[in-house]
Amino acid sequence: MLSPSRILSCSCAGLLLSVLQFHTVDASEPHFVDLNVDDTEPTFRFTSETTISGNLRASTTANSGQRPSFPASHQKHRHLAKVADWRPWPDNYINNIEVIHNLCDDEWISAVERACQAWTDRSDAVGLLLTAAQCNKKVNDDLTFIPGKIHVVYGTCGSDCCGKANVEYSWRGDGTITEYQALVRLDPSCFSGSWLEGKQYLACHEIGHAIGLGHNNDDDSCLGPFNQRNNQVLNSGPGKDDIRVLDNVIYPNAVIAGGGNAGPAPAPAPAP
Repeated sequence: MLSPSRILSCSCAGLLLSVLQFHTVDASEPHFVDLNVDDTEPTFRFTSETTISGNLRASTTANSGQRPSFPASHQKHRHLAKVADWRPWPDNYINNIEVIHNLCDDEWISAVERACQAWTDRSDAVGLLLTAAQCNKKVNDDLTFIPGKIHVVYGTCGSDCCGKANVEYSWRGDGTITEYQALVRLDPSCFSGSWLEGKQYLACHEIGHAIGLGHNNDDDSCLGPFNQRNNQVLNSGPGKDDIRVLDNVIYPNAVIAGGGNAGPAPAPAPAP
């Protein structure tokens, strides 16, 4: 899904670079832009989004949660955890990422807290630390990226859509990531009423994208289609294969014994 284009201008060592336009694109369509006119050490920026859609706006009736719609390629066969189409967080960051939220509703806050805790408890590489910023009930009011953080806000993502994760990062020509951040939007009209597990599923799903996982068709994973029976959510947390891919495929060099929280993360390499 394409969103309105964003205009970006940068300066380096007093030199004004060209104004560039790029689009936030679907996760299946990664888009790269060269931001540096110095050919000796180019800097690049990547931006991508992935959404969850479907009729999830009803309250807690037994048939309220419809399975989200996914691309046809995801419907052909069941597959487990999938690495996202963008580069992951730096290894020295993933152990301890601060997740800053501006949520106000206690149940939404609890849902995000549970989701962060689930990813942290189950993975030996991922450590997510939830921090409350000032409550902001306005939807789509603050869609800003915070460098080095995951920012969680109330936000919409178009018709028939409940959540969206955006990832942005920059890197040098040698591959060194110089900046990384993610923005997660949660539509407060989805899972309306008191349905903590439904909200947790949505938070877990979008945070899963923010830390490097794509969609899957695993019934046990929050990255799969919404799976509920008799109003009980069966996949409100990460699946076993999500953790396998995080710890063994995406972040094998970040795994630490006993869990993913390794203390404050050092900053990424400074831009040249």
